[in-house]
Amino acid sequence: MAGAAARGLFGWEAIGGYERVVGKQLKEVPVDFPLRIEGHFATRDRVTNVVLSTYALARLLVPGFEKSDFNPYLATGPGFHIQGSYSDLGAFGDVLAKGEAALKWHVLAGAILARGARVDIYTDGRYTEPSPYHFDYIALGVRVHAADLSRQR
Repeated sequence: MAGAAARGLFGWEAIGGYERVVGKQLKEVPVDFPLRIEGHFATRDRVTNVVLSTYALARLLVPGFEKSDFNPYLATGPGFHIQGSYSDLGAFGDVLAKGEAALKWHVLAGAILARGARVDIYTDGRYTEPSPYHFDYIALGVRVHAADLSRQR
């Protein structure tokens, strides 16, 4: 699970998500395959944007940093997004401004900045195509690891 503050089109935004790695490294190549679900909330000038996203990624962990607390990575893959925006019109109430569902391609670059046994501090940036809305962001967040139950037996 992770939470982050992101800087994007709406200024500061909040992201929360869950990621599960479904495939580990390919022989000697440090690539894993995470599936991710993410909720994204942003507001600016009385307009609120909410996005629910799912991703299937291939992530290259940059070699040479395996034993370091700093671990850069590159990732790419498709994402499916359901987005809704609404406006606060004051005395007139909230009005749905836009809603869409879209399949998009993403490229992410980031790094684990400080690695802990249960918590990591990380940053990543995302580029999206095609994108009439700028989902692109740079995030700084905290990732919490689930307990490894296999080691407790």
